[in-house]
Amino acid sequence: MQKRAGRGPIMSSAAKRRRVCPADEETTSEPPPPIMSIPVHLLVDILARSDAATMVRCAATSKPIRRAILDPEFRRATFHGRFHPAALVGFSYVNAGCYTQLPPMQSLRFDAGLLEAFTPVAVRDEIVVLRRRPLPPQEPGCPDPRLLICNSVTGDTTLLPCAAVDAAYYPPALLTVGDAGRDFELLVADKWLKKTQTFSSKDGGWGAVVETNAQLPPHGQVVYIPTGGSSHHAVILGGGAVVYWLCFRRVGLGRHRCIRALDVATKQVTQIELPPDYRWRMNCIEHKKDEALLLATSADGTRLSLLVSEIFAISSWTLEEEGGREEASTRWTRRMLMRKEPIYREAKAMEAGGGPPGRCSVDFKGFGERSGVVIMHMFEAGLVHLSLGSNEAVLVAHEANMAINCRLQLWANQLGVQLTPATKDEKGKGGAVFHRYGTLCMETQAFPDDAVNHPNVKNPLNRTPNHIHSHKHKC
Repeated sequence: MQKRAGRGPIMSSAAKRRRVCPADEETTSEPPPPIMSIPVHLLVDILARSDAATMVRCAATSKPIRRAILDPEFRRATFHGRFHPAALVGFSYVNAGCYTQLPPMQSLRFDAGLLEAFTPVAVRDEIVVLRRRPLPPQEPGCPDPRLLICNSVTGDTTLLPCAAVDAAYYPPALLTVGDAGRDFELLVADKWLKKTQTFSSKDGGWGAVVETNAQLPPHGQVVYIPTGGSSHHAVILGGGAVVYWLCFRRVGLGRHRCIRALDVATKQVTQIELPPDYRWRMNCIEHKKDEALLLATSADGTRLSLLVSEIFAISSWTLEEEGGREEASTRWTRRMLMRKEPIYREAKAMEAGGGPPGRCSVDFKGFGERSGVVIMHMFEAGLVHLSLGSNEAVLVAHEANMAINCRLQLWANQLGVQLTPATKDEKGKGGAVFHRYGTLCMETQAFPDDAVNHPNVKNPLNRTPNHIHSHKHKC
């Protein structure tokens, strides 16, 4: 090492490289603790309260989350205690008055020919039940019109064997549906609700005939008749334990509406009176119409609700705790869902010249128990989408774009496509497949953004050979 005058020693380059930093002589600190991960079951609980897009993103990034989301228990937890409007993917209506010629199709994704002779009578989850219209001659030894089971996910159809009871009056009830529609139980009842019979897909046939406590009415006495229309299907509560039908009670020339309930386990039939003051809230036209009433469920799926089209509003009456018949007046609670006037004013604003609201008459067309969405037709306005969860009403089809006197019918339930043809100018088997109007609805359990891309979901647009009808889709 050399020295310079007046200065310290000159350090060589090798010594410089050998210099040790003081920091290197200190003990190395411990690495920071790893970030704690959130357990999968907590993430799943969070996702159950999230929107569908978030669910899909998380499922794409984690296999454990994807497996948990695909579990049926997750879907049940997702819909427990609330309505999910996003479950309704969309609905559409078809105008058969306008069509375009198409070359013959080799295969159809949906057997549109079924619509010539069958009418939808029940729908739950993936299953749609069709009833064959009475067409002479009746099949020997079969007292009731045949029932056809359609799986709206796979497109499979099964014609059920004849039941031992006459099931042509009360709409059948799907008590349970599971395993993507492959496991179900279907209950049918006779004209008097005296005898019932249940078809089980596991057993592959009808069970024994069960007698209820309902009494056969003497001649000229009270007769209960289920209300007509595609929207008046059975409502099931308690996981298939109790079935409800909206009926009218006829005594001579008198006619009085009520609800009949069947407890499947105890075989007890009871009568529930409607709210005592619901009629005076309706106009003189609607209180005579069955389509102005609709049975539905509460958001938690545990209570029965009755939707009523009143003079100026749509209301919901919810049945509270069960009690005796004398307590009927105190068992119903009313809640106003929407006023009719804003919808009519919106519809009139679309017309040249506008004008005040006209005949405020409503026909209920369907209810989605998963989404909580009600589809209804408001005369002089159009087709309206009403969410029972948010009370939001949207005019989705203007009356000017719809044919007059058409009978628009819609089924709204879970995953799959349900279609109901109109009955105007019906020609029956061998005639036109589509009548003046038909409708369809698509609703999914938890993934509305992805369900339509599932390979097993069928084409929602049904076609006749050589023709495709003018189609309008609303979301």
